[in-house]
Amino acid sequence: MGGEGLSMPKRAIRNEFGHPYIVEVAVVGDELNVQLGRRIMQFHQSRRIQPRYGRTITTNRAKLYRWCFSDLLIARAFIEQFGGELYKHGNHGQRGEAAGAAEMSDLLQFVIVAGFGALCFGFGYLIAFIVTRNRWRDEMIKRGVARYNWKTGKWGWGEPPKERS
Repeated sequence: MGGEGLSMPKRAIRNEFGHPYIVEVAVVGDELNVQLGRRIMQFHQSRRIQPRYGRTITTNRAKLYRWCFSDLLIARAFIEQFGGELYKHGNHGQRGEAAGAAEMSDLLQFVIVAGFGALCFGFGYLIAFIVTRNRWRDEMIKRGVARYNWKTGKWGWGEPPKERS
């Protein structure tokens, strides 16, 4: 942990819990550049959203300022304009997993559910086909149109062959 500090005001923690998409912007030096701060405020005003600040993390190299967003698209737009890394809030207010990994797990869940649904549909379709085929076959046997030879395992259609006497 050498040289790393973590400021944790209650409001910042509440913001991180209430707004799952967190963007961390690394700033070299002690404070945000005034011009950058104004551009960030204009970003929030243009979208009519209130800026939600997360915790500030101090490392040996830089300060990490965090902004919290409810909407993933707005968080990505923020990154496009100002840079930084996107995180999805994890448990207990700690740095969460990378948002890309969270999306991958959502995609994986979707693929698994869709695959399972397709499998169930396929089995249902197969069972319906077998039942329908068996009913049709039984009806053809009953009408005398089809015959099944249990000795050879072959089907015969049409009139039965005449036996020689």
